[in-house]
Amino acid sequence: MKKISINNFDEYCYYEKLPNDLEVYYKPNDTKKNFTVLLGIKYGSTNIEYKKDNNLIKTHEGIAHFLEHKLFDSDTITPFDYYAKTGTDVNAYTTSEYTAFHFSGNNAFLDNLKYLLNWVTNFKTTNEKVEKEKGIILEEERMYQDNPDRILYETIRANTLNKDYHKTKVIGTSDNIKAITKEELETCYNDFYRPDNMFLVLVGSFDLKSASKIVNDILKPIPNPKSKIKKIIIQEPDNVKLTNEIKHMKNITVPKVAYSIKINKKKLEQNKLPKIELDYYLMMIISICFGAASDFREYLLLNNLINTVSYQITEIDTHYLIDFFATSTKPEQLLQELITYLNNLKIAKQDLERIKKVWISQEVKMLDNNDAIINTIIDDILDYGKYINNKIEIIKNMNYETLEKVLKSLDYTNTSSLIILPNN
Repeated sequence: MKKISINNFDEYCYYEKLPNDLEVYYKPNDTKKNFTVLLGIKYGSTNIEYKKDNNLIKTHEGIAHFLEHKLFDSDTITPFDYYAKTGTDVNAYTTSEYTAFHFSGNNAFLDNLKYLLNWVTNFKTTNEKVEKEKGIILEEERMYQDNPDRILYETIRANTLNKDYHKTKVIGTSDNIKAITKEELETCYNDFYRPDNMFLVLVGSFDLKSASKIVNDILKPIPNPKSKIKKIIIQEPDNVKLTNEIKHMKNITVPKVAYSIKINKKKLEQNKLPKIELDYYLMMIISICFGAASDFREYLLLNNLINTVSYQITEIDTHYLIDFFATSTKPEQLLQELITYLNNLKIAKQDLERIKKVWISQEVKMLDNNDAIINTIIDDILDYGKYINNKIEIIKNMNYETLEKVLKSLDYTNTSSLIILPNN
């Protein structure tokens, strides 16, 4: 087991890689009374096509989410019932990149850990149970159709992307949900729920030695399948599928706006930065533009051009997607202001230094938040293959000259905009 210092503080996490390649991160904290454990599988809604032993396998959209649902099946006591006995919260979720099963509580840590590891590493179902679950998921899919924020996100994704599977819904379409079979679920479980494609993160109040023993006792004996799984790299074109769209919904009162910028990675990689540094400079630029202390954001608020605003950066195989979301009573004017601002964007050196201080403060505060620690470890595993333990050093070394180079390499040629208006 490896002891890892966090940002050169008197704080440590511990890492071990089991013989079957399953990776485990422990972050014990004696000052905490609660704990959180997450078991992740690198299998999400975008893993629709893959190669197994050089054979192309294509599955139905939404199958990763369906499989997450089916793992809550039980002929005796369900996971919800089990964890309720000790007052422990349990849940699961599926993203485009991974599936997670997690629990949080302050009682019976070792028993809860044993149950999680045995539960997720064993899967059985029947045709009858699969058909029953279809009705539940189809109802969930119908509910999502009335969720404006969900529709905003899914539509701008579908309009921005041509081939990449980030354009698909995590839950899938109704036709795909209906077509999923027991055999397909079993195939995907066996292909992806394997030790070398899983990771475990434990944070909070627990004994490291006892936790490690349970992890090794239960997970170490599990073999990997002999088959080799390979991700399919999707070559997404630079152009967006649809440059602009206006939709109407009946259950909103204030218009919603989305604006997505699609940037080929090759243009950004010309800066010759390590991936994490490039990611940080990109996020720095977007934070300065749209963050809580942004001058442009303040301008939009003072001129009643936005009610709410958020932003994100998503990485796909070949591109970065920079997304801007807002509610606005003046959606067309907002989009025009946004486009003009980005095309004339300039950043002052003091803005960089200000955000650096904010980020360093956030890194310090994160150590008191179990969920924040788990989320940053997950992001690092998926983005960089390991936990990055020196983020404050990276932030301190960010400089204005490099920021300007990254800023100049941004290309706003390929964009998509979306406005959702009330029906009236």
